[in-house]
Amino acid sequence: RVAAMLLLTLRGTPTIYYGEEIGMTDVDIPIEEQLDPFGLRVPGWGRDRCRTPMQWSAHHKAGFAPEGSEKLWLPLGEKWQQINVQQQMDDSRSHLNFYRQLLALRKATPSLQSGSYQPVENTPEGSFVYQRLGAGQTITVALNFTGNPLSLHLKGRGQILLSTHLDRDGLEDLSALTLRENEGIIIRQSS
Repeated sequence: RVAAMLLLTLRGTPTIYYGEEIGMTDVDIPIEEQLDPFGLRVPGWGRDRCRTPMQWSAHHKAGFAPEGSEKLWLPLGEKWQQINVQQQMDDSRSHLNFYRQLLALRKATPSLQSGSYQPVENTPEGSFVYQRLGAGQTITVALNFTGNPLSLHLKGRGQILLSTHLDRDGLEDLSALTLRENEGIIIRQSS
């Protein structure tokens, strides 16, 4: 989730590969089931690991193929019955709903779409903090890439718009802001 927040708040055109939004992982494909021409020519370098069928549901063949179909072109990941779109649709804290909120925030926030980038200096090791400036607003993105809480000492107050844990919002005194392990937050700075 921290990597997704980084991707969708930096300048540029983000690219999301299908399945990322539900937390699908690469699948080890047995050699006899590999299909990618490049991977067949250069073993170990094929793309099949990340091209398995989209996991739509916990039903037959992950909802990707109709009942009665015997085999998919590539095997499903081990946890397809738990990690699928249908399972995450109604879970407000799911990976899918995190992506939905993050994409909606990007779409509704001009400075995240086309604002300038300004790094924030003097932050703890393992953190990455920057601002996106534009359309009369300042958005601060604070990311903790470590497995430990980190204290940030930023200036002013701000409104937390989104946390990777989907459980924080409201006004914060940014001079004593703590990021939990592997947490990212997006803050609209007060003028």
